[in-house]
Amino acid sequence: MPKFSERFISRIGSPKDITKQSGTFSLDVYGTFFQGAFKEYMSELYDFDFGAFAFFGKENYGILFFSLEAYEKTTRVGWERFKKIKNIENFIDHQKYHSYRELIFKFYDEVLARLNKMPEEELVEKLKLPAHHLSKLLVSTVFCEAYQEVHLAEFYEQLKGKSIPDDFKAMAMKPGFTSFVTEFNRLIVNYKSEKDIAWMFADYYSAVPKEKIKEKIEHYILEKGGIETIKQSLKQSDEIIIEQKKELEAFRETRDEEERILFDFTQYAMELRDRRKEPLQKLMTTQYYLTEEYLKRRGIAIDLAPFCSSYDFVEDNFLATDFQEQLERRKNNFFLYADNDYHVMIDDAEIIKAEEQSLLDLIKSLHPEQDVIKGSIACKGFVASATAKVIHSQKDFDIFNEGDVLITSMTRPEFVPLMRKASAVITDEGGVTCHAAIISRELNIPCIIGTKFATQILKSGDTIEVDANKGIIKKL
Repeated sequence: MPKFSERFISRIGSPKDITKQSGTFSLDVYGTFFQGAFKEYMSELYDFDFGAFAFFGKENYGILFFSLEAYEKTTRVGWERFKKIKNIENFIDHQKYHSYRELIFKFYDEVLARLNKMPEEELVEKLKLPAHHLSKLLVSTVFCEAYQEVHLAEFYEQLKGKSIPDDFKAMAMKPGFTSFVTEFNRLIVNYKSEKDIAWMFADYYSAVPKEKIKEKIEHYILEKGGIETIKQSLKQSDEIIIEQKKELEAFRETRDEEERILFDFTQYAMELRDRRKEPLQKLMTTQYYLTEEYLKRRGIAIDLAPFCSSYDFVEDNFLATDFQEQLERRKNNFFLYADNDYHVMIDDAEIIKAEEQSLLDLIKSLHPEQDVIKGSIACKGFVASATAKVIHSQKDFDIFNEGDVLITSMTRPEFVPLMRKASAVITDEGGVTCHAAIISRELNIPCIIGTKFATQILKSGDTIEVDANKGIIKKL
């Protein structure tokens, strides 16, 4: 086994603990996450960390390997903290999240107001901050990411000594808040300046250049059928959520104190995962604009911004005489390995191929090809026969047709147009708080999440049956 793959496995424990995320991820954004998952930041709320990360990428695509055990452990520890204090306001994770959220909002406003006026020395110092801010934000909210239906059932059985009733499970997982998609529409209708909305178009790869924001807004409004259609959609969404809140409040009143605590934790985790998108995307936007501005001043093509790393600025690699050449090589292939004690950036294609293939082969050996795949139910429904389309990143969007089943690692805001056309949605990752779960319920599309390896087992063009009433996908 190649040495970094071997080191990675030794740092996270058993090969069975490996999980992955893949999609349109940039080094600039996703590579910045690493530091927050290690001891320096994790120790603020946890007595463990993620051990190691292995991140492979190229233009418009990235695949991240990390520890599933650590990911799920944050959910269990978060729940143990919450049930002791019994309410959200006294929950330390909630308190820290709000303090970091306000810090990020100020950072966003300051950078967008002064970006072009900053002396280069200040610009470089600002480029060192997103990694710190993002690390703080993620540590205070990571518990909500891995929360799945299986955890809800586990926590209920711990509390009550019996299996979770179907009605409790269904009601606890029903969102009692307006989704990011609805708030996006509200912001489109009410925005006053590009700064108010620039962050909404960011993703895990890049942000929309400032000079193209107005064009992006106009295109979005046209795509949705005009501003009046968006307003009508908003009105309908608000009416639906008002009724859902009444339903959830009435149900909550029928439960005992222990059940209410678990109900509140589940609702909070789902809402936090969705609300966190604002500080997260503001930070990603800020980071992208800072990187873009720095490259522009150096005379380096700004399309290389996604291939910068936070380490480049924290460790002064940006001063290297061959910095542009490094970015150009990363555009074709890069591998970033990191753990508590060591990290390395590699752009040698042969080494990268060997390391990545080693981990993919290991995963495949643990989860061989099969005709039946199981996952967690995010939104119930049944599709008797449809064509699977495996979508790894935005470059694959053109192959997706009306009525296809969307198979992907995880959905993000840019996937919503595909979700609207899909007959069903299936993801490798995600729990009850994930984007796919929230949006599929809003759109009432059958959805199965947390299959772990659907994108490895299924292929575009496969004919499949999706039973989201049982959480089962069959190849036909």
